[in-house]
Amino acid sequence: YDCFVNPVQWGFNDAECLKNLFKKHKINFPYFGRQTIDVKQLFSFIEITNGRSIKAGLQNAMNKFKIKFEGHSHRADIDAKNTLRFFFELLRRQRVIEESIYSIKNLKI
Repeated sequence: YDCFVNPVQWGFNDAECLKNLFKKHKINFPYFGRQTIDVKQLFSFIEITNGRSIKAGLQNAMNKFKIKFEGHSHRADIDAKNTLRFFFELLRRQRVIEESIYSIKNLKI
């Protein structure tokens, strides 16, 4: 089955920048969908929920979550890898939250 691929990006237009980098280096990567998953929006949602400032670049946002940024920032390929790492951490955290909610709902008091 051919799954529809949604690129994971940090902020508006990062997926386009990465596609342009691939094109420039003649890398064939035809797996970009029309929609994207914007990790910056997910980060902003979490920060707003907790009453904190949403102002942060990728590296600072990762630092807030105790995730070490790997490489030099503001390179499309490096930023893309770190964005994906951050996304996986947010997924892991959400899974823990969901499992905790499930456990609490099923407590027999």
